[in-house]
Amino acid sequence: MHALNEVAVGPSCQLLEQLDLHGCNQLEQAMHAVAARCPSLRTLDLYGCSDATAASIAALGRCPELSVLNLERCSHVDDAAIAALVQGCPRLRDVNLMGTSISDAGLATILTAPMLERLEVCHSSWLTIAQRDRISWEAVAAAREQHPHLKGLEWVDDAAKSETPGLLNLKCQDANGEEVYFKCLHM
Repeated sequence: MHALNEVAVGPSCQLLEQLDLHGCNQLEQAMHAVAARCPSLRTLDLYGCSDATAASIAALGRCPELSVLNLERCSHVDDAAIAALVQGCPRLRDVNLMGTSISDAGLATILTAPMLERLEVCHSSWLTIAQRDRISWEAVAAAREQHPHLKGLEWVDDAAKSETPGLLNLKCQDANGEEVYFKCLHM
């Protein structure tokens, strides 16, 4: 893992348009420096930066040109950080929020971004139960109905593959090869 320090984000970064910090840690001060010194930033990849705090992400609301933002697996990103981004980054068009701590309210907030074309917020198999419970299947279904033009807004979960949305189909196999099937409520 690498760390980006505040010194590395100097005054000469004013023309920086793309920044890939995939997997970096210890970003708190650096994100505030990026927000203050990189007004031309258009694309930012913070995939797997689990140390990125909600406050450091909210600071990016000072990057008015930001249009592509990957926050996948940034588990501390919350609804307040999303509100700051939507308010300060009117050009957001492609956002990945999988594995963040946003709730149904955060989903509703990001959907108000005026130029949004692609949004990924839904569940993956690696998420914990607590993370999965923050955004409901019903909120995603409503968002898909209200914003049919959005790409990426899908429910990526075994429950979506079942005949009845909200049910999870489980198959267990013992050492002898015998199978037992379960249908469980999603929550």
